[in-house]
Amino acid sequence: MRGSRARRRIGVNLNSLPQSRDRAPPFLTCAKGATRQPASAKREAKTGPFCSITLTLEAVDWPRWLGEGGDSVWRENRVISEIPQNGLKTKWETELGLAYSGPAVANGKVYVMDYLRESGDIANYAGAPDQLSGTERVLCFDEQTGKFFWEHAYQRDYMVSYGSGPRSTPTVSDGKVYALVAEGDLLCLDANSGKVIWSKRFSED
Repeated sequence: MRGSRARRRIGVNLNSLPQSRDRAPPFLTCAKGATRQPASAKREAKTGPFCSITLTLEAVDWPRWLGEGGDSVWRENRVISEIPQNGLKTKWETELGLAYSGPAVANGKVYVMDYLRESGDIANYAGAPDQLSGTERVLCFDEQTGKFFWEHAYQRDYMVSYGSGPRSTPTVSDGKVYALVAEGDLLCLDANSGKVIWSKRFSED
């Protein structure tokens, strides 16, 4: 995957639309590409990124940022060489809240994080931390159908620059999902149920 704003071809294609200063909610879209492939609250809607996952049936998973090997290489043999002129067929999509987070795909499930802002303004300026109130979430969907499986949601106030949601992509390993969120909370969740196994709040250490 190359760059955060350009189209990303390995496992995830990210097409950024023109953005306002207040980042918009992304849409998570699974498209039928090579051959694989919520409990959503009402969201803010302005211009923003459009995320599409292009995967293959029974293909290699993408369980963390930069893929399984941590090297941006998708080791799948049946990937299409180019996107058709009329685009990829959309299999499913769901609206998300604010986030810089990318999706992780493992064992037939898609994991992604977002933030539902309730109050506060987003300046997107390094010299002025955003003061926000809202709900941070880790979400899980069926890779094939987009069926919502579970969410782990909790109230979290932000006082960070560029406060448009979680920065990191979930990491999936040995039946667990590890999520590091914007204010320094580290969560370990059961990958099948979303139940909290343990958590750590580094901002209070």
